[in-house]
Amino acid sequence: MLHVMQVTMITPERKLEQWKQHLCRMYEIYPELTDFSYEQFQIVESVIYKIEIEEKQAGYHLLKYIGFEPTLLQQVKMPPKYDNENERLENLNKILITQRSAVDDLEEMKKDSIVHTVSTFCCSSPTVSVASHLNFVFQAEEY
Repeated sequence: MLHVMQVTMITPERKLEQWKQHLCRMYEIYPELTDFSYEQFQIVESVIYKIEIEEKQAGYHLLKYIGFEPTLLQQVKMPPKYDNENERLENLNKILITQRSAVDDLEEMKKDSIVHTVSTFCCSSPTVSVASHLNFVFQAEEY
């Protein structure tokens, strides 16, 4: 009986090796996860599943750094948080993909409105150079 227990017991080293292999597969399947490593998964996950996201949290700034808007995550219905680390990793990716597409849509709309403004302004006022107008638009963006 003791021999059977030794065979089925997974050592921490073996578990770590399995995790690394699984993580590499997840990186291939879900490119959004490549922005994070090791404890960053837990940091980001803890921010995502919080009821109220605060700017003082490390995960908030990590998400902002890679181009996510953490406050938008509060508007999304989160999948259940599983105990299994592999399922949690897949959930994290699903949340990030949803968030990334929403942020990309907002950025695209923002770019379209700037381009439209520049083209309309340039066509309606031939005495103003394109370069001076673009400079004005970019200065306005800084405020």
